[in-house]
Amino acid sequence: MLIEELRLKNFGKFIDKSIVLEDGINIIYGDNEAGKSTIHDFIKGMLFGIVKARGRVAKEDLYMRYLPWNNPSLYQGSMQINIENKKYRLIRNFHKDYKEFRIIDLVTGREYRSFSEIDSTLLPMLNETNYKNTISISQKKAGTDKEFVSEVQNYIANLSTSKDSEVNISNALSYLQAKKKQIESNNTRKRINELTLFLKDCENERKKIEEYAKELVRLDQRIKTLMELINDKLQVEDKISSVQIKLSQGNEIDSRRLSLDLLEYEELMQKEKELESHQALLDTNYEKENGVGTEDVVKRMPKWILTYLYMPILATILAMLTNSLHHKGILLSLLIWVGYGSVGVLTKLYLFNRYEKEEVISDHKKIDLENQSKRKEQEYQQQKSLLERKEKILDYYKVQGYEELKTFTLRISQSGTIKDELRKEHQSLKNQLEEIDNKAYLMSQIILGEAKNREVEKEINSNPSLIQLLNYANQCDRLQYERIKWELERLEVRQDEVYESQKVLKQLNLDLQVEMDELKAVDLASETIENLAIQIHDSFGLKLSKTVSDIISKITSNRYTDVRIDEKLNIKVLDGEEYIPIDNLSVGTIEQVYLAMRMEVSTLFFEKEEVPFILDDCFAYYDDKRLEETLRTLYNKRNQIIIFTCHKRESKILDTLEIPYHLISLT
Repeated sequence: MLIEELRLKNFGKFIDKSIVLEDGINIIYGDNEAGKSTIHDFIKGMLFGIVKARGRVAKEDLYMRYLPWNNPSLYQGSMQINIENKKYRLIRNFHKDYKEFRIIDLVTGREYRSFSEIDSTLLPMLNETNYKNTISISQKKAGTDKEFVSEVQNYIANLSTSKDSEVNISNALSYLQAKKKQIESNNTRKRINELTLFLKDCENERKKIEEYAKELVRLDQRIKTLMELINDKLQVEDKISSVQIKLSQGNEIDSRRLSLDLLEYEELMQKEKELESHQALLDTNYEKENGVGTEDVVKRMPKWILTYLYMPILATILAMLTNSLHHKGILLSLLIWVGYGSVGVLTKLYLFNRYEKEEVISDHKKIDLENQSKRKEQEYQQQKSLLERKEKILDYYKVQGYEELKTFTLRISQSGTIKDELRKEHQSLKNQLEEIDNKAYLMSQIILGEAKNREVEKEINSNPSLIQLLNYANQCDRLQYERIKWELERLEVRQDEVYESQKVLKQLNLDLQVEMDELKAVDLASETIENLAIQIHDSFGLKLSKTVSDIISKITSNRYTDVRIDEKLNIKVLDGEEYIPIDNLSVGTIEQVYLAMRMEVSTLFFEKEEVPFILDDCFAYYDDKRLEETLRTLYNKRNQIIIFTCHKRESKILDTLEIPYHLISLT
């Protein structure tokens, strides 16, 4: 490729600036700030464009550096090149709002929009990375970057395989590395560990559930036992209180008096029965004597009177049933009713006379009834007195009814006195109460010790009664019961997640096995590619190292004759008996070695087409002898050489060597 002409339409400080370049060595001379770097950046911009930078790199933004203040839309230029004896003009507008790039074939007039449309063996290898690492060299930037190392590795790999640009080692390794990160980002192992811990916790919780269930049964039984103890204690205390009351009442009563009272009670019962029988007889006689009424009068009426009473009704019914009689029937009925009305009057007179006679008879019995009533009143008072005496006997001995009195009398006759029996009962109840108290106190202390409740302890320290103590213990157990019940319900909800988690864990283990296999495959592929890259380099690296050694030997006048370049383009130089890293050499020597490597690599990349070398003030650290050897070597490469410089050394040396060159002065 040959750059024939540059036209800076409106770029940086240049407006409508035209620069014609020739084959061989071109020296673009100018003082500082004359625009040498601007032209250098213009060439790169015409080939690859200029993108407006953002972020931290904005300080070095070439787009803004060369954007014209006047007419920014005319931020453009053109460049004429010759590729494989075909002339093309590149036209580009750099403005971000009016971006445009065209390639015009100056022979056919055909227009293209990208280099990929042009049939060329050079252009596929001409990218920005290769350009800045081979063709273009800036001051103090003769070295290569990591991205270029990948380009060299890829190219060497392609040369060793299919001789095309299909193989891309760096892309393959990047893909494998990304694949590895993707697999590892699934965090499958982490999720398995988390689920395993979760299921382990759930298993522990399941055991807790069983323990809690047993604890609930135990607490429930203990609560029931506490309630029974409280009830038993209260009942026994009530019985003791009742016995104490009996013991405190009066003097002792012997069994003889109790027997007499029992006998008296039986006699009172007998008299009560006799009075009840006599009372029933009086009631019967009284009813007989005082029982004359309307029914008796009706029974005593003559039958002919009753017949006359029913006849009018029958006659009326017969008259109404006769169809031939109408008014006559009604009249007949009225006559019959009048006739029988007189019979009714006669009946009333009969009844009145009869009643007068019976009233006379009743007066004779009135005195007898009054006497009977008085006797009933006397017997009632007598019965009342008997009942009061019976109640008094029962109340005295604190018993209910005859049977209990009889049983009590039998027991007293056997024990001697009432109070002896009461004392025995009292002692038995006290023993029973003491047993209950001991059991209750022991149980309450166990419960309160388990509870460790400060408020309860405070109450205990205030000397509560045993009942209070039992109530506190019962409260503690109930609180513990509710707490465990709540915890049990919570754990049971968690247990519902176990089955689903086990399914997920099983699937994750399967996924992990697949991922492990994939990771092994990725690692194996990466290792294989890297080994292949080393093997490929070994086959081409020797040639590269030998060619660079020849170039550096000429440039350094045989001071350094042996150079070694590894697969990452790290350079070592033989110095005496030892290969030393290039960084240990002087800056001038380092620049020379990198220049030699760039020249050889460019030959490797663009073997079928010569490419220009663009050097921007690269010889600042070269002495005259090194510069002379370097210029001679560059001339012998027969490439187009474009040298930007602010010195006249290059021109003088070329004149001395009688090497032709084309001079462009910017000042």
